[in-house]
Amino acid sequence: ATSSSSAPLASSSSSGDVGRGAKKTGWIFSAAYYQQWFDVDTDDVLSRTFEATAKCYAGSFARACDGNPDLYGPFWICATLVFLHAMGGNYAQYMSSKGKSDGEEWSFDIEKISVSSAMFFGYCSVAPVLLYLVLRCFAGVPTTSLSFVQLVSTYGYALTVYVPVSLLCVVPSEAFRWMSFIAGMAVSASFLFTNVRPIAGASPKGAAVVGPVVTAVVGAHVLFGILLKLFFFQSF
Repeated sequence: ATSSSSAPLASSSSSGDVGRGAKKTGWIFSAAYYQQWFDVDTDDVLSRTFEATAKCYAGSFARACDGNPDLYGPFWICATLVFLHAMGGNYAQYMSSKGKSDGEEWSFDIEKISVSSAMFFGYCSVAPVLLYLVLRCFAGVPTTSLSFVQLVSTYGYALTVYVPVSLLCVVPSEAFRWMSFIAGMAVSASFLFTNVRPIAGASPKGAAVVGPVVTAVVGAHVLFGILLKLFFFQSF
């Protein structure tokens, strides 16, 4: 009698553990379908931001996600960066203009808000789509080794380092701003390199795919960082 009463408890516990990692396959236009990509807690987000910054060289982001990549972190990282770059860019220009004696008055550039929104959300959406198409259609990476949501999550968390970078760039020194952005680009690009390379390596075409794909990913990411610096934190 005792063993029969305890069996359902053990069964329900194990099914609860499996349930969080199980993915829904319902109607794609329903809100419930996308809820699974926001099923994370604070510890999950913090551990993944740690992987994207302090452990950018490890290439262990997929293991940290443990089959449960999320869109919650990338969304709020992009939203935070939109605010910081729009506001911080304006403040940085204000600080740089204080020492000038040309008589030109500083004014708030509202255009930076829309541009930063387009840049961060656009990059975090378009770049994973292009990479997924290349890996799936041209490189032949199997679906067992390739997840579109995992790519979006990887790109989103790769932008984490630009949060402290944008705060440091309010300092009215072009040399310091460039050093901050170069350091941020190095961390962010290293994170993408070490996590995209194993995915590209699953291609049956081998090294013929890995080199060009990884080079394109890192090059595009560095270019994105340079554009951020020139548009938001450049003193003229």
